[in-house]
Amino acid sequence: MTSTADACCSSRIVHHGGTVATLNSPTPCRVWHRLLLNSMTSTWWRSSCNRTALLFTARIFSRAFVSFAPVIMLPTLFFQRHKLLSSVRSAFSVVSTALFHLCRSSVFLGSMVGVFVRLLCVARRMRGRDSYVNTTVSGFLSGFAVLFESDARRTDLALYLLPFAWEIIYGLLVGKGFLRYLRHGEVLVFALSMSCIMYFYQFEQHAIKPTYLAAMSWLFGDN
Repeated sequence: MTSTADACCSSRIVHHGGTVATLNSPTPCRVWHRLLLNSMTSTWWRSSCNRTALLFTARIFSRAFVSFAPVIMLPTLFFQRHKLLSSVRSAFSVVSTALFHLCRSSVFLGSMVGVFVRLLCVARRMRGRDSYVNTTVSGFLSGFAVLFESDARRTDLALYLLPFAWEIIYGLLVGKGFLRYLRHGEVLVFALSMSCIMYFYQFEQHAIKPTYLAAMSWLFGDN
């Protein structure tokens, strides 16, 4: 019997040796559905793509919450310890604000992954196959989940992802033969980045984010 998970994602299904295979779809939806919790039964993936996307969202939210907790809470304890110790009301305000940012970041990551997975199913159903167009458009649209984050956090995330994007593009161009591999090039990039950072730290401190400036002052001392 054709599974609901495959039927909602592809219009061409064939049976072979008692299994279900999808024509023109090297990555059937059931493969994506099966990537969820290993504790599920072998037939749980027969649920719809909507349910699977929601399960992905919940799973990534829980993982992000655990991962982001030290990233958000530790700086709060380090840089705002005077407020935590001043009064109960001040401590409650600091902790509740940190928890709000933690939940918001977790919602961002969970919804981004869930939307991406669901859009892949939609693209398969509409186009009848997998291609770079499916993943590119799905990735672009799921990126709007960053709107859950604050303006300042969006800037941090964009600057964080930009080097990864350039690294992927560089690797692709090297693989295609358009560029040559530069041995120890990461050392050169790191040195150039540090030169820019230290220049701004010495002469243009107003261009540095206050939290970064505080960390640099703690490391290098007052300018």
